[in-house]
Amino acid sequence: MKNAKAHKTVLVADDQEFVRSLVMRMLQQLGYETHSAKDGDEAMLALKFVDGALILDQQMDGKTGLEVLKAVRSGKTSLDRDFPVLIITGNADKDVVQYASALDVSGLLGKPVSKAQLGERLAVAMQRKIKLRSPEEYDIINVVKKPEPEYEAIPAPAPPPAEDKTADTKAEAPEGDGEAKLANARTLKTKDDPKASSGKNGSQRKVRTNIHYKDAQPGMTVAENLVSSHGKLLLGAGTELNENLIARLAVKCETDPSLRFLPVFVPD
Repeated sequence: MKNAKAHKTVLVADDQEFVRSLVMRMLQQLGYETHSAKDGDEAMLALKFVDGALILDQQMDGKTGLEVLKAVRSGKTSLDRDFPVLIITGNADKDVVQYASALDVSGLLGKPVSKAQLGERLAVAMQRKIKLRSPEEYDIINVVKKPEPEYEAIPAPAPPPAEDKTADTKAEAPEGDGEAKLANARTLKTKDDPKASSGKNGSQRKVRTNIHYKDAQPGMTVAENLVSSHGKLLLGAGTELNENLIARLAVKCETDPSLRFLPVFVPD
């Protein structure tokens, strides 16, 4: 095993500096030389410095890990087409696994990456003999793309029938109107004080908390603007959740870890 490691340089490409540094440090402790890239495009330029293996994050800026892997297997880089390539993925995305397998990935690493996992899978990848197909067979594979920063706002439910204007009730905001949704939050007696008393007309007191999106229930109210990691408004503060919104929100939360814990008001 030591001979396999001797003087071998491994490229680590990840747009998260902490992860990149951690993996490089573990590789150095395992006896490998290292080179780093902060995104997929930089990784493509750094291939000339590598003779051991590539360790690529799937969801990074520039080219994704799968796109770099595809370029290697298609013969569009200076590396041999069977060069060892491992993909780091932060979730059990079946599409990522499927496409990585189709591109004859040398190994998969799950986050958080452990030293034991890294050493074992890298050693196997560097010894594995890949039975390559033609470059054209790899080139036609449409790899998984990163989520683009163009999420559409989840439409709010239709406004309820007109009621007594003196009642202390919320009006649902028109679709896509973020400012109107923000205005809804003001009908909650004190947004910033979860210990506030009931409304003057006997409205139920609301308590603010953070919940995992899988625990969301109809009747809960979004406590503050719900914004994706790309800065797109999904739900405005004051939006009351129903079964349809919860189901659609779950889809977004599965692909965007920043949304998995939701600030909501729940009836006390």
